[in-house]
This record gives sequence, structure tokens and C-alpha cells, in this order.
Amino acid sequence: MTSPFRLTILSSLSCLGFLLMPAPALAQDAAVAPEPTTEPAAEDAVDPTEPAAAEPAPAVDANPNAEPELANEPEPAVEPEAVNEPEPVVVTAPVVVVAPAPPDGPSLLPLKLGTSTWSRFEYRENYDKLGVSRARFNEGDTTVFRARLTFQTNDLDLGGIKGSIYFAPQASGTWGTSGTGGTVGEANLGIYEGYFKLSGEHLTFKAGRFAMNYGDSLVIGNLDWHQSGRAFDGVHFSAQAGKASIDAFFTQQASGWPTQAQPFLAGDAFFWGAYGSFGPAIVEGLDLDIYALGKSWGAANTSVDDGSGGTIVTHQDAATFVTLGARAKQKLGVFDYRAEADLQVGKTQATAGDAVNKLAYQGDLELGVTPLDALRISVNGVYATGNKVDTQDTNEAYDELFPTTHKWLGFMDVIGFRTNVFSANLKAAVKLGETVGLNVDGHLFLRPEGGGLGDVGNDVQMAGYEVDAGLAKKLGKFGLIRGLYGIFIPATDHYASNSAAHYVEIEAGMRF
Repeated sequence: MTSPFRLTILSSLSCLGFLLMPAPALAQDAAVAPEPTTEPAAEDAVDPTEPAAAEPAPAVDANPNAEPELANEPEPAVEPEAVNEPEPVVVTAPVVVVAPAPPDGPSLLPLKLGTSTWSRFEYRENYDKLGVSRARFNEGDTTVFRARLTFQTNDLDLGGIKGSIYFAPQASGTWGTSGTGGTVGEANLGIYEGYFKLSGEHLTFKAGRFAMNYGDSLVIGNLDWHQSGRAFDGVHFSAQAGKASIDAFFTQQASGWPTQAQPFLAGDAFFWGAYGSFGPAIVEGLDLDIYALGKSWGAANTSVDDGSGGTIVTHQDAATFVTLGARAKQKLGVFDYRAEADLQVGKTQATAGDAVNKLAYQGDLELGVTPLDALRISVNGVYATGNKVDTQDTNEAYDELFPTTHKWLGFMDVIGFRTNVFSANLKAAVKLGETVGLNVDGHLFLRPEGGGLGDVGNDVQMAGYEVDAGLAKKLGKFGLIRGLYGIFIPATDHYASNSAAHYVEIEAGMRF
């Protein structure tokens, strides 16, 4: 006997099953259930003695080819869906859009890459006592750095000529000066070089910002030892004829952006000229250069002291002078020589008023001998005129233009510019192995036109002595580490102090 409780449970489950049964299944059951049998009425009963009535002809379907529908044929059973069964995940392949191939055209790739990246510690002592500290050569210690990358594009065919682009960004500065002097900040980032170049069979043209380095960097150098280096803004032409070449350039050093009250080109300064190299066309191994280099300034209206604490506006004349020079360098067996001389003529701009006549010159001669493969000894003499105090209408001070001064008049840079100076030096370069080199230089300096503390006119004065010793080691093909110590002993009464000055530098980096 079934208990009432069990009947209640079974009834509940039956109702729940009925509610959960899928709708299609219910419809299916309804479709196949047999209709109830209806008993015929008495008057409709069929007399068994009467012949059977003929079956009516089937209706003709509109489509004669259609399969006849079977009477009372049940529809195929449909499997019920599982309760709570998740729908299958349909994995659709990603649609890949294939971009059309770009049309054939010129390419700047591949790029030629290079770098000049290094850091250098510098220490100076007693520069202040001598009175020779200045912007780049201050007393004390500092560490400078450079991070320069160079990118040169592939040549493009521009219809008979080739075009390319050269780009050299760099970050340079001094350790500890980023931002506010702490660790949060950024170094200066600028463009050392950036120009486009067009090249033909014999002629090359470039415009933008570019470095120039001619000869031994005595009149035009890239100042590569400096963390920023030197570059020029302008245009440059180079013509090649066999083994001879001639370069011409026009660059701008200053732009005054004159106001309405200023004449045309006021405040502008220009450096221009031509430099020819003919040595290899004469004999192999000979460097023979001839050049004409000009410096020009535009006229301007300028304010000057009137002598009573006020200012007056006066006219400043335009001016141009030209440096005419020649250089020769050659190795003859174990001997070698290098000579370069310049003459400057024209006019130079004065602080105010009329331009002043320019007449100055310099000469540089070096003789060397290499008795051993690992040893070279050389002697060198330098003379550059200074301005005379008794010739007010002429400026005789030699203008060194844009050289790499650091390599010529002592690495300590106490003497400074190549003007009003006589220098005699003895140098020795020794190879201590395949990757190690030692250099020792000794200098004697005089001032032809005086200018020192004890000067009473234009008397020749002894300025001092300098000794530099440097050691360098190559690290592989591109790396270098080097150190230098220098001492400058001043002549008595020429500087503000007779104390010796000292200089130390240590540099490491790589270049290619």
C-alpha cells in the first residue's frame, strides 16, 4: 500500500517533468496520437449484402512529379534537447584582410649606421689663479658626454643623379645637469648634422647642416673632441676631376633678423670659400691644398657707451676679409713633413664705426722621423701674428677661423686661440703593442706682441711651458679608453699667478 506522502512526491515529480518537457516534444506527441474511434450511427450501418462502394480517385497534385504524401504517416521523431546543456561553441576563423601590394617605387633603405658615443672626466687646477678659466675650461672637475647616432640613406636614382639624406641626432652635455640637477630630467637633444645630398658623376651638392674637416683641421675642423662638436648651416659643392677636387661652400654663422630701423643683412655673419686638393693628381702620397676662405658681416646700427653712462646709436660698417692659404704634407721614407701658411687681407668689423683694415698671417711647420715602426719623433714650430697697439687703423691679429685648436697649442688649452703666439714643441709617439699607444708632447710658448701681466708695450714675452702625456688603448675594433695628464708652468709675471696648472682627463667610448 502506497503511503500518502509517497503519492505526493510522485505527483510533484510528474508535474515537474511535464513542465520541463520541451515544447517540440509535446507538439510531436499531439501529432501522432490516434484520434478517438467514433461508432457509426444505426442508419449509417453498412449492409454486408450490398456491394462495396468504389474508392474515390485520388486528387491530382499540381506537381505531377511530386511524391504522393502518405496518409497518416507520422513526422520523424525529434530528439528532445538536454536540459541546461550549453550551446556548442562555434569557432570562426579570423578574417584576414590582405592589403594590396604597394606599387614598385624608390626606397631609402638600407640605412648605413654609425655612432660617436663616449663620456670623459676632466679636472683642472689653478686655472683660476692664472686667470685663464673661461666658458669651456673652468676650474674644477666635470664629466661631459656625447651620444650621437648617424643615419645615411640609400642612394635614390633621380634621373641621372643620385639623392640621399644624412641625419645625425645627438644628446650631449655634462653629468649632473639634467633637469634641476638631480636624477629626474632629460639631456639636451639636438641635431649635429642633417642635410640632403645630390650626387652626379663629377659634382656633389648638399644643403642643410653639415660638418667640415679639411687638411689637418688647422683652419677648418669639426672640433670632434668637444662633446657637441662643430657643424655649419648652408650649402656645399664638391667637384671631382680625376684625383683632384675642389670644394666650395657658403654658410651662415649668425642671423640678426633686423628690425625696421636696421639695414639689410644687419647682424648677419657668413663664412664662405673654396678649398682645393691637388696632391694625388701630382704624385701619390702628396697632400697639396690651396684655399681661399672669407668671413663677412652685414652693416648695422648699434648702441655704444657715450662715455658718461649713457648710450648713443652709431653705424657699424659691413666688412669682409679673405684668408689665402696653402698646405703640404708628405712622407719620404722614414721622414715626413707638414707645412701650412695663411695670409689674411681685407677689412674686419669694428665695435662701431668704420671697418678696420685686416693684415695678418700665420705659419706652421712640422718635421718628423720614424726610426722604428713603433716610434715617431717630431719637432714643430708655430707663429701667428698679434694686433699691434700703435696701428689703430689696421688689425694684425690672426683670426684662426674654425679649427680644432685643442690639438695644436697644448691639450690643456691654457694658451687658447692661435693668435699672437709663437710655439715650439717636441713630440714623441710610441706604440706599446698592437692596441696600446703613448704620446708625450712638450711645448714652449711666447707672446710676440706681449699682452701679459708685465707687458709695457709690444715686447715679446715668455708665456710658459707645457708637458702632456697620454695613454690610449683600443678595445676591439671600435672601442677606446684613454687618459691624459698635463702640467703648465707659467712664466714669471706673465699671468696673475706663478702657480703651475694641472689637467687630467679620462675618456671611454666607441666610434664607427
